[in-house]
Formats: sequence, structure tokens, C-alpha cells
Amino acid sequence: MAKRVSKKELAQARALIKEYRGKLYLSTNLTSGAAGEVNLETRCISIARTSLANRQIFWSIILHEVGHLYCIDNNRYPIFHKANRERLTARDKRALVLTAWRAEQYVDQWALRELEKLYPELEYLGYDSSHKRWLHQNYLCYFKDQRFKKNRVYSC
Repeated sequence: MAKRVSKKELAQARALIKEYRGKLYLSTNLTSGAAGEVNLETRCISIARTSLANRQIFWSIILHEVGHLYCIDNNRYPIFHKANRERLTARDKRALVLTAWRAEQYVDQWALRELEKLYPELEYLGYDSSHKRWLHQNYLCYFKDQRFKKNRVYSC
């Protein structure tokens, strides 16, 4: 049976996110349908409250979303991590769609390394090919169709 996230671990996650100038919100209803998301403008990470039931899932989501903050701070995949998406040109939108999967894979690799440092006994649950389809169907379609939600990166 999976072990629940302790109050100490939740505090540790909040402190880690704060190191990246972010905030953590536990949500019962994420707009994206994903287990976690980050608002690039406000640097707020929202995760499903249900993820607290499993340490492995919780830490995989937290570190994946923090990885997006790391990318913002270190100019990794900047078109994917651009906060103001209302001003994207058609060329920028195309670049975003073409680099999104590589950006998510980079974030996954970063999160994997960080999880190995924090909790080597936990296995990182990262993206696979089904997530790639989800990314295109539920997130990148907004850039392809010109109908997108402001300032969101949906993930995990």
C-alpha cells in the first residue's frame, strides 16, 4: 500500500517551491484535468489534493512542476515557458508546439535527478507516449486553434 504524504513532507515541498519563488496550492478541481499545473505568470503550482495519498505521485508532480520554474529561471525552452502568451506571433506558436515535448522531457529529466537527491527510494513517474498525446490534445491544441487559456502550462 502506498504511503501518504506527511505534514513534514508537505512543508518540505512548500519550502522547496518557495526557493523557486513559487507557491503551492492544493486543489480539488484543476482546470486542465491534469494532476498538476503551474501558472507561469504568478509562479503558483496547483496539484490535485488526491496526490497526497501517495508519496511517489506527490513528489513526481511537485518536482515536475518545480522543474518548469527552474526552466523559467534558467532560460530553458523559453518559448514554452513564456508567461505572456497573448502576444505570441504565429511563428512563436509554431515554435512552442514543436518544442513542447522536448521541454516536457527536459523537465522530467530535471525532476528525476532532483527526486534521486531528495528521496532515492522513490521512483519518478514521468511522461510517456500517452502523455505526449494528452499534451497535444488538451494543451497544444489551444495554440494551434488560437483558443488557449492564458498563462498556463499543463503537465504531469
